[in-house]
Amino acid sequence: MQNLTERLASAVEALGLTVEEAHESDVDLYVVVPVVDGERRLPLLARTSTNPMGPAELERWRNRHQHLGPLVLGVHHVSRATGERYRAAGIQYLDSGGNAHLRLPGLLVQVEGRKPPGGATAGNDLPMATKSGLRVAFTLLVDPDALHVPYEQLSQRAGVSKGSVVNAMAGLTRAGFVTASPTRALVDVPRMVEDWIDGYRLVLQPRLQRSVFSGPPPEWWWKEDAPLDGGLLSGGAALRHYGADLLPARTVVFGHPPWHELRRHAQLVPRRDQGTAHVFEVELREQFWKPTEVSRYVPELLAVADGLGSLEPREVDAARALLPAYLDSFR
Repeated sequence: MQNLTERLASAVEALGLTVEEAHESDVDLYVVVPVVDGERRLPLLARTSTNPMGPAELERWRNRHQHLGPLVLGVHHVSRATGERYRAAGIQYLDSGGNAHLRLPGLLVQVEGRKPPGGATAGNDLPMATKSGLRVAFTLLVDPDALHVPYEQLSQRAGVSKGSVVNAMAGLTRAGFVTASPTRALVDVPRMVEDWIDGYRLVLQPRLQRSVFSGPPPEWWWKEDAPLDGGLLSGGAALRHYGADLLPARTVVFGHPPWHELRRHAQLVPRRDQGTAHVFEVELREQFWKPTEVSRYVPELLAVADGLGSLEPREVDAARALLPAYLDSFR
């Protein structure tokens, strides 16, 4: 199966342009294009995530690589709407299906409406762009043996319908994350992890039920006899559990809404109530998977994803420090 860079190289050639191999570590290939005074080599940077970048992320991407000059963003697929947004931001792009926008003096290449190879389409057909697809992908990443259970069992573990499992597995296979049956296996797992983290932060996490309370300090929750009532610790507590040198300022717990027993045992009060002696923030979130192991903490993947999306700079730094080793564990 071709990787993304190989598919992008094929798409460049299909446009009648030339591909040149890149030897720099931060460039995947060069697109050689004709201009009024000869030729121009445009560095193409492949981005494996299947989730489109928002305005702030686009600006960070451009600033991070501005030393390379005019860039081409290479991705799996650019829909018409996403292409319009990228063009408005001044981003040149190319996807694996041949959709492109390249603009230089004397040159304009613009292609829209093509589907990516393999029949996958943009948006909701991508497994990391839907709640159900992300739930299934998470279940497989934290328990790869789930690849070999019947779809009925996988749907129970992921908390989705059997039809959603069928669609998600087909999408994960098209995306190159799961090999075809009968001997299914996860492949290109580091890319799958990075895509899942992006999708979780953009799609799944904002749609989970959540409530914020005042409650006991973070160290209270670490005690083995602290009543979690089936809940699992995430955020800074989980990052600390997985090796980060961190003393969290707040607590995140995944459980089942409305969390009656957990709220009662931990004596949680609404955050707006300032008459309490507790001054520590406790966020309760909807648990979206069925754990297969007994633990007081969420899987490391979720701990890192929550850390990267935290408003606490120390948690973000801790998650960034843990992520490379976590990705290396799949290589």
